[in-house]
Amino acid sequence: MEKKVFQGLSQEVFFHRMVWPSAALFVFLFFLVGVVAQSSEFQPLDEPGVVIPFWDAATKLYRDFFNQLFQMPEVCWTGNTVNDFQAVQCERFWGKFLKLSGLASVPGLGVGFFLWLGFDSIQALNRRIRKILELGKASFTGTATKPPQASADVFSWTYCLIPIMVQLPDQTQLKVYVSRDAALPRAGETLVAFDLGRVLGEKRYFGMVYTPHVAILSAED
Repeated sequence: MEKKVFQGLSQEVFFHRMVWPSAALFVFLFFLVGVVAQSSEFQPLDEPGVVIPFWDAATKLYRDFFNQLFQMPEVCWTGNTVNDFQAVQCERFWGKFLKLSGLASVPGLGVGFFLWLGFDSIQALNRRIRKILELGKASFTGTATKPPQASADVFSWTYCLIPIMVQLPDQTQLKVYVSRDAALPRAGETLVAFDLGRVLGEKRYFGMVYTPHVAILSAED
């Protein structure tokens, strides 16, 4: 039975690594909300010419938002207004509520979009790796150096891969990336590298320990 050599990039590790970047992005967007909330469109100034700190403005905006949310007039959300006065009051309520909720949702939507982009990116790389492995055609072979593991970089950290340094037949060295669920190559083992194209601004290669059924398209110059 053929051993499964690629089960997909680790989504669990990926999301664990995204906790701190997501938290930092949330804090940044929270402060950005405060900067916008300083304007008189969202709250009156306590004194003419005095602007409250943006963190206080952000806190006040969320407090107002939740007050509006949990103290929503029944007549407004049911639409059963009985006179023009109530209709005007409800129109003002909805205008203010929608404005508050729009700004208050920015941090959550921003972090959600950030995580969605990351998840979509790792899924796309999974599909690319599976496709080239199905073809079974590698670009070159190399020998794992001693020690085999190379220094981590943005690509390996983001996509939860292990960077391995390999030496080519012409004695040059090149970094390839192996899956975390695969056994770490030992020094002197032969690896085959598959061209992933340019990812995060550089040409990348996915590597795995050589097996006889893999065809080599070309040798690296």
